[in-house]
Amino acid sequence: MLRIMHKMKESLSDIRDGIVLSLAMAFLFGIFAPLELYISNQDTFWFSIYHVFPLFLAVFFGILFLDILLFFVFRFIGKTPYHDLAFFETACIVCSYVQGNYLVGNLPVINGDATVWNQHAKDAVISAILWAVVILALIITVRRFSAEAVLKVIRICSLCMILMMSVTLGLEITRGGWGTFLDHKLNAIYSTKNEMEYSSGKNFIIFLLDRVESARIEKLLDEEPQYQEIFEDFTYYRDAMGLYPRTEFAVPQILTGEEYLNQEPFEDFSNRVYPDSPILAEAEKRGYRIGLYDMEAIICKDDEILKYDNVFENPTYFTSRSLFIKLYWLVIAYRYFPYELKPFINTDIDFNRIRETRGEYEAFNWSDTLFYKTLNSEEIQHTEDPVFKFIHLEGAHTPNNLLEDLTRVHEGQAGYEDKIRASLTVTKAYLDKLKDAGCYDNSVIVIMADHGDSEEGSDNIYATNPMLFIKGTDEHHELRKSMAPVSYRDLPEAFYGLFDGKASDEVFNCKEGQMRERWFYYYPGWHKSQQITEYLQTGKADETETFKPTGNVFVEQQE
Repeated sequence: MLRIMHKMKESLSDIRDGIVLSLAMAFLFGIFAPLELYISNQDTFWFSIYHVFPLFLAVFFGILFLDILLFFVFRFIGKTPYHDLAFFETACIVCSYVQGNYLVGNLPVINGDATVWNQHAKDAVISAILWAVVILALIITVRRFSAEAVLKVIRICSLCMILMMSVTLGLEITRGGWGTFLDHKLNAIYSTKNEMEYSSGKNFIIFLLDRVESARIEKLLDEEPQYQEIFEDFTYYRDAMGLYPRTEFAVPQILTGEEYLNQEPFEDFSNRVYPDSPILAEAEKRGYRIGLYDMEAIICKDDEILKYDNVFENPTYFTSRSLFIKLYWLVIAYRYFPYELKPFINTDIDFNRIRETRGEYEAFNWSDTLFYKTLNSEEIQHTEDPVFKFIHLEGAHTPNNLLEDLTRVHEGQAGYEDKIRASLTVTKAYLDKLKDAGCYDNSVIVIMADHGDSEEGSDNIYATNPMLFIKGTDEHHELRKSMAPVSYRDLPEAFYGLFDGKASDEVFNCKEGQMRERWFYYYPGWHKSQQITEYLQTGKADETETFKPTGNVFVEQQE
């Protein structure tokens, strides 16, 4: 027993190098990586630093304690296992830091989409070379010098690395603004209040189904006539061209007409454009009660947003702190782990799933199935006031887990076209509900997508052709199809025309057969605020051969 006690005491005195390495490991994965991820994406996260920093600290101390315990056990076993563990952790710290900060430029964005990993073979090779070179360098160094001498250098380098990461975080926060970093978020929720209330006078409805590609819709319309019946009275703009490949920049442009091109931090942009939206202001000037039914795309902390019909400031909490840590760590692992491990990391990550609001009204959820359930269980309530509604549903967004009849299945049992069919089932039920309540003829209805869908593995670079259907007030005709070269830049013009009573085929100035240049702004997702590449389309919206980069690249503005 005394011998064991003596060996334990000896082990504790000999693991100072392991303690420093544990501190570096805990700082990297418990403080630096979580905070850097938060700083880079704080404009899209609903939670503030006050929600998450205590959880980051808990992770930091958890990693620190467990790692020190691991070093203690290995030192108790013997010097050689202890040295091996120290050198292995050194390689992990160095390679993970480089991997997560310098080798993420081509990393597929996390949105649940399937990734064709063999298209990233070059990145996998670079990752493997990085790890091999660092490990080989350590082996050669240890053989050339003593393990104790190398550990002494590693101890000093680990402390320097902690200092470097601390300075990097300080500079990142300063660049974005300490006020923004420390700000309490408004926690505005877009509730279900008046979700089923429509005007007996006039309505203006933007019904947005996420990620529906126009070419897929055309295929269904051509092959299955029942889908044409859904869009009776509408004009289908087959050649509509969106501006962005993803929701977060597309929705502000649709609702405000403003384009984000890195002219300012996105959070500042979003806080500015929504309160000043000329489209929403026009609806307000005409006496419309405005309801914004969205789950995550409308980001605004200006309390001006609270003037809208269903928007409230409610306390917001995590439904599960442990689940938040799990999801957040999955994102960190996706960035910092070797490429060989990335395909095994679940990237269907949605922080809104663990958002809980406690207040009088329930937060709106974009689920197709929940909206369909509401249509089948609640009746439309009438109001005399004009009503403007923006309704954003999941549409055909990943995961592909719905069949046409809204049956939920496991991912892999349904495809993209099945998800589109499911969204069209919801669309038909919605339009039928308006018709039954006498709120269809008196409504302007725009059924659209925020962006299209790209070829699998191409990271949405060709998601240029979203679905767009428009019906004006009191329109009655068979479905019309227009090949006018419409751009989403033209939407404000169309909305104003619809406010004034124009028919759906009269709201755009461009005409069929017209040759027109249209622009698209691609960003890869991981570093969306750092680089936006401008593309020019001189042909049809979905023609890849006439879709070329202009050479203009918009980078994040440095203060």
